[in-house]
Order: sequence, then C-alpha cells, then structure tokens
Amino acid sequence: MPEKDVITYSLKFILTNLITFLLILLIGITTDNLYNILLSALSFSLLRVFSGGFHINNPDLCIASSLIIVYSISNISQFTASNYNLFFGLVSLILVIIFAPSRIEEHSIINKNKHYIFKIISIMIIIIGFLSKNEIIQFSFFIQSLTLIHLRLKGGEINE
Repeated sequence: MPEKDVITYSLKFILTNLITFLLILLIGITTDNLYNILLSALSFSLLRVFSGGFHINNPDLCIASSLIIVYSISNISQFTASNYNLFFGLVSLILVIIFAPSRIEEHSIINKNKHYIFKIISIMIIIIGFLSKNEIIQFSFFIQSLTLIHLRLKGGEINE
C-alpha cells in the first residue's frame, strides 16, 4: 500500500489540476472564448510537461496563477503575437535550449540521466509550434519558456 504522503500528494495534484481545468472551461464558456482558452491551456501545458518550470507550492495560488496566465494568453496573443511570432519562437527556443528541463526533479519519475530527452522533446514542441504560425500557441510557448529561467545570484556569481 502506498505511503500516506504519496497518496496525499497524488490527491492534491489531481484535485488542483481538475479544479483548474474545470475553471478554465467555465471561464471559456462564460466569456464565449472557449476555443482560444483551451488552446492556450493545452499548448502551455504540453510544453510544461516536458520542459518543467517554476512551480507554486500553494494549491490556491497555483490555480489562481494558472487561470490568470491562460486567460491572459488567450486574450493578449490575439493582439500582439502575430506581429512577434518570430521573436516569440526564437526566444522560446533559446530558453528551452538553455534551461529545459527546469525544476522537474520532484515532479518526474524519469532518471536525471534521461532528462536530455525532455529537452529534445521540448525543442521539437517549440519548432512545431513555430511552424503552426498560430499566435496563441506561439505566445503560450513563449510565456511557458519564461518560467524555465532559474538563475540565482550568490556572491556575485550566477549559480544554478
């Protein structure tokens, strides 16, 4: 039988993601923007699964920030991303090459020696997203790639 901590973590993970998804659906339906919101959530999440990124440990803050990010992506991308697709694609690719996978050790059962596979998959996702020429996908990948950055200054030096 699994340990209590494993069960608790699993339940929190499932509930947090389920609540977030249901709220995203609700926001999409009530704002009559379901397709764009789902596209931004799915593309953001797809890259996040393989590239990792900053995690908020508080479930309430995680849900709130996820909703804000997805809603913002679905709305802002319509006005800005088509003019900046090349920029968003290149910056996303550079950040994934440098930082992915980022902070996935606690969230993955894959051996650290195999993390380069996550980097390769993340790069392929960015390239496919770029080729799609879809503003929402491009902007989602750009925002997700920003969560990969994890530099810490210590004694005047940059350490990871």
